[in-house]
Amino acid sequence: MLLFKEVFKDNDVTSISIYNRDGKLISEKYKTEEYSHTRELTYNDQKKPVSNLFVAMHKTAVDTDRSVLQVYEHTGDSYRILYFTATSKAYAQFTTAGFKAAPGSKWYQEQESAYIDEFITENGVLVAEHKHNCTEGTKSSIIYRYANGLKTEETSTTEDGTVTVVKYQYEKGLLQSKMTLTNQQFTSLFTYVYKDELLINEEQMGKYNEANYPAFTKKYFYNTQKKIEKTEYYGLYDGKMQLYKIEETVYKGNVTTTQLSQVENLDWVMGYYNLAALHNWLRSQGMDELVAMYNSQFIAKTGMSKLGCTIKKVDAQGNLIEQVMKFPDEHAKLMSKVVYRNEYNEANQLDFIISYRVNEGGKPEEMDIKKYYYYYDN
Repeated sequence: MLLFKEVFKDNDVTSISIYNRDGKLISEKYKTEEYSHTRELTYNDQKKPVSNLFVAMHKTAVDTDRSVLQVYEHTGDSYRILYFTATSKAYAQFTTAGFKAAPGSKWYQEQESAYIDEFITENGVLVAEHKHNCTEGTKSSIIYRYANGLKTEETSTTEDGTVTVVKYQYEKGLLQSKMTLTNQQFTSLFTYVYKDELLINEEQMGKYNEANYPAFTKKYFYNTQKKIEKTEYYGLYDGKMQLYKIEETVYKGNVTTTQLSQVENLDWVMGYYNLAALHNWLRSQGMDELVAMYNSQFIAKTGMSKLGCTIKKVDAQGNLIEQVMKFPDEHAKLMSKVVYRNEYNEANQLDFIISYRVNEGGKPEEMDIKKYYYYYDN
């Protein structure tokens, strides 16, 4: 059976989403005590979108900054999206007069739109994007190139004339590298290493002045079922490649246990050429007080810490039935526990999900409920 409606409700939020028989969203309602919004979408006979009306409200007043009407213009598989703000005539006509846009009709004035996005496709493949901020009078574009069905290059041009080129290289269909050039100057390079067609190593090269250097590395480890069981994160700090984060996952039947360990407060300052480069960046961001903190002894003094353990359990259909977070070094002590009651219909599709938070006394307290409704053939 095809999904018709989803209803979500907790103590603060009620949301309702409705879909047509093609699985496309046609209506959305979201409401809290202070804020609400609705979204209404229409489609043409080719099942392509025609309009998308988003109305945001703060209590009873329309939020004119967020409310917007999107109108689609189709030419074959290519299309444009015109955005009309809540203060435009097109928005007023569509909402107050109850006008429903007919495919191909020109009931609106293009010059009234605040933004225009254009997507050009050839043989079902996106080859160009053009964006026009009509309010500010700025334009940008992205051009895509392909070979053997794979994207090999994308060129972005911004209003100020900056040209960014990303080049992709493959071997036997697997991505080997991704290099970025800005105004023909090297910016970054990602390289990928595989074993038995599984990604095992990802390296990012950066640039400092005229020097290209390894900034980050990820290493992936797999179990016999080819699932990732460990990821190691390395980054350049004080001129040396340092291990700063580890993600470990254990799979056992329908239970997945994930443990995260890392050097705290470090990941956001990794990847700089040396401490001088890091300190210069901190000063440029007005964070002079942190320069002394991030010294050559920071990693040794801070050390790697376990940040907790997450255990997820799923049912036979693969849907979550329990999620437990435990303290890093006291796995017998819970940080939090949520259990899910999943009920299915005769077609083995979800009927509803009720989430319960288990309190400190071990008693479940209902958090939220999600209800599903389906189309029936008859």
